[in-house]
Amino acid sequence: MFAAAPYGPFWRQVRKFATVELLSNHRLDLMKHVQESEIKTSMQEKFVLSDALPFLRWLDIGGEEKLMKKTVKELDQALILAVEDTTSITLTWALSLLLYNRDAMRKVQQELNVHIGKH
Repeated sequence: MFAAAPYGPFWRQVRKFATVELLSNHRLDLMKHVQESEIKTSMQEKFVLSDALPFLRWLDIGGEEKLMKKTVKELDQALILAVEDTTSITLTWALSLLLYNRDAMRKVQQELNVHIGKH
């Protein structure tokens, strides 16, 4: 949005706000604890040997590879269930709305007859 905006009073105001309010030394000092906390947290995360030495992945030291595969399988199943549920709900709503709008129902029937054929 900002990159496509023409240069003018609005753009100057946004640039001033960003410079004075967001990127000022005072604001950066106020947020320094967040940056330090993020760095400390990332340094304390568990070190996985196979990340540093990929050729050791087949050993699965610490069981990380097995855990990741199990997590991926669970996420895939959850996503599939979510997609199926969303699709069925959407189709149910579409059909119920078509039942209340006869003109739209006729147009849909005509389009299906043209593209799929009448059975």
